[in-house]
Amino acid sequence: MTHVQAYEKPLKQVFTDDDPELAARVARVCVLFEDLRVEYWGAHEDGPLPLDKLGIEYRRFYFLRRSLVTLDEFAGAISRLNALQSWSDRIKNHESEEQRKIWNDAIAFFGQAKERFAKLRNDIGGHYQEKSATYAVGSMTAGTTGRFDIEVEGDGADTKLHFATELVTRLLVKDMPADGDSTDEKLQA
Repeated sequence: MTHVQAYEKPLKQVFTDDDPELAARVARVCVLFEDLRVEYWGAHEDGPLPLDKLGIEYRRFYFLRRSLVTLDEFAGAISRLNALQSWSDRIKNHESEEQRKIWNDAIAFFGQAKERFAKLRNDIGGHYQEKSATYAVGSMTAGTTGRFDIEVEGDGADTKLHFATELVTRLLVKDMPADGDSTDEKLQA
């Protein structure tokens, strides 16, 4: 059985006016943390959802792509939080050595991964850039297939571009070491 202990407090007591820069940076980290949680579950939910018009895989890749943007923002947010003297003093003076280590390890991890997150964000996470589309199209082989549907109902029609998933997934292997395998072969691995 799960036990939940809830805390409720006026937010002005949490995000105080005495250090508005700290309050804003902590608030940003909190929002981005919850965004990551939603994106994680959106990418991992197994069952079909009403938003799965192109299928479960498109939804999963969509949330994966969005999580890369959020992860990059999160890395920047905790770096900016860590740069504040008032926050650094709180961390240095925290009574728990374990908590200090967790924070410092997180700062080190995100600092080392920042460039990689930014590259992934630019390739597939944010808006789909023309250079990303150029790579995706250029990496296709004669055997790369895609599908689109046109659903006609009454006087209207709807188009579903299933191949959009293919255009995004190709970028996931773009920077893998060259081993002679085509992008198609890497995606199948």
